[in-house]
Amino acid sequence: MRRRWGWIWAALCVAVGVAALAPGDVAPTVTASDKADHLLSFAALAAAGLLALAPGRRSSMLAATSMLAYGALIELLQTQIPGRYGDVQDAVADAVGVALGLALITGLRWLVRVQKR
Repeated sequence: MRRRWGWIWAALCVAVGVAALAPGDVAPTVTASDKADHLLSFAALAAAGLLALAPGRRSSMLAATSMLAYGALIELLQTQIPGRYGDVQDAVADAVGVALGLALITGLRWLVRVQKR
């Protein structure tokens, strides 16, 4: 099952990258708020990343750091795209999304363990 989540994680990374690096006049949005788009995108990325990896602290750290680095890279690259700009607030929304995605999957895994007892 982790292999499937790995493919989903990769596909989400590509989709978020394409959307984030599209020129400003054609950049897609999901919600009315740019910050909400960042939060939801990175929550999904972190959740899929964590599901693609074996449970454990190292996996959580890997998913978190890789998605935070990905968000920072996107913000840096956006400075080179017409109609786009890098924004620290977007990076903060990415980080909050990563934390929420990791918390969601960690909480669900904990609930599954408790119910199996």
